[in-house]
Amino acid sequence: KAMKFTNKEELIEQATKDGACDSGIEFAKSCKDLQEIFETINKAMLLWSMRNGYDQFAEYCDWEKLDGLDWVRLLSDHTQFADRCDWEKLDGCNWARLLSDQPQLADRCDWEKLDGDDWAWLLSDQPQFAKFRK
Repeated sequence: KAMKFTNKEELIEQATKDGACDSGIEFAKSCKDLQEIFETINKAMLLWSMRNGYDQFAEYCDWEKLDGLDWVRLLSDHTQFADRCDWEKLDGCNWARLLSDQPQLADRCDWEKLDGDDWAWLLSDQPQFAKFRK
C-alpha cells in the first residue's frame, strides 16, 4: 500500500507504527518539514521508507547510488521500481535472491553471473529456471 504524507508529523506517526529505528525518527523530528526530510535523508533511511510503501520518497532517490543488494531488497517487494534498476549492478547472488522472490524479472537476468551456490539457492525456490543453467 502506497502512502502519501502531507507533513512531517504524519510521516513520523506512520514510521513509528511501522517500526522505524530510533535514529530515523530522531532524524525526521530534527528536520523543519517534510521537504527537508526528502532532501537530506540518507540512503538507508530512504530505502527503508520506499520498502515500507512511502513511494513519494522515490522522487528523491539517487538511483545511481544503489548497489546490487539495495536493488534486491527494494525490488523483492516493489517491482514498480524495476524500470529504474541498473541490472549490471546485480551479481549472481543478487539475482538468485531476487528471482526467488520475483521470478517474473527473469527476462532481465544475466544467467552467466550465477555460480554453483547461486544456482542451488535459486533452483531450490524456482526449479523452472534450470533450463537456463549451462
